[in-house]
Amino acid sequence: MLELIQETMGRILYNIPPSPLHAQIEITNICNLDCRMCPREKLDVTQEHIPFERMKAIVDRLNGVKILTLTGWGEPFLHPNIFEMIRYAKQKGFWLQITTNGVFKNDSLVPRVVESGLDSLSFSIDSPSNGLEWGHHSNAGMERMRQLIQARQGKTPAVTLQATVHKGGGEQVMEVIRLCKSVGGDRVNLGRLDTRFAPEMERPSPREEKRIFRKANQLGRELGVRVDCIQYAISQGMERAVYRLIKRALHRMGRYCLKTYNYVYINNAGDVTPCCLLPNLSMGNILSEDLAGIWKSSDFNDFRQNQKKICGKCDLWRIEYSDSE
Repeated sequence: MLELIQETMGRILYNIPPSPLHAQIEITNICNLDCRMCPREKLDVTQEHIPFERMKAIVDRLNGVKILTLTGWGEPFLHPNIFEMIRYAKQKGFWLQITTNGVFKNDSLVPRVVESGLDSLSFSIDSPSNGLEWGHHSNAGMERMRQLIQARQGKTPAVTLQATVHKGGGEQVMEVIRLCKSVGGDRVNLGRLDTRFAPEMERPSPREEKRIFRKANQLGRELGVRVDCIQYAISQGMERAVYRLIKRALHRMGRYCLKTYNYVYINNAGDVTPCCLLPNLSMGNILSEDLAGIWKSSDFNDFRQNQKKICGKCDLWRIEYSDSE
């Protein structure tokens, strides 16, 4: 609780911590799906697996980091060394999470994931419905998710169903929440659609978005499913209530992004960047520089002061709704 209070006050006052709490390593940009909303093809990222030895060298230099995500703009479980990576990161004491599309090569991966020690696993799924025109839909992915939840027997990894909200997609969101309940998932996480990389797609207006979030929150309460959305509410219990009251103050009324306060994205070359959507905006290279030094560098401070200009209309981790449409 004390750490939560300290972080809350730090965000409100925008006192940057001495080092990032959360790091994400781009372990692969190779994927077995081609989702319309995914910017992988447009971000100019190298589509390759990071060498295992380089990943270990990066992990060894994550001083001060507590939460580690092993996910780039690809499918993590395609990496030939993914389980060795999980084992190495867990030996270093990190709380470890991965995002997947669930389309594993075969059923044999399911027990290996459960037994790996992974703390949290997010499945990207926009709708259980067949014939979905946007996003991705895979019966194989959902079946792997069901198998994994059943195999873990109430233990780790915690399972999140992660979905983006599209124009007219309110019912798809409700389907995801119902699916989470039916399969025994732990929570649903809703995110805004980024139309900068897929201008042909549409997201809901601010009014429709608010209506969807409120309806999703209500359905989640009725079913006993936690539904998180940065723009509406996150966490549970008293923390959730407090977040709803002070969420705008947490990023200085729109001046700063909620994500970049204590997070870094590290690309496959070891370059430390402010965000997964800025994989080539290097603040320094962790393989040759100290992470704390990079974090407090003039380049990073310049980004913080000018991030709205640098990030443009991106509002994925902001409370306010941009006029990017």
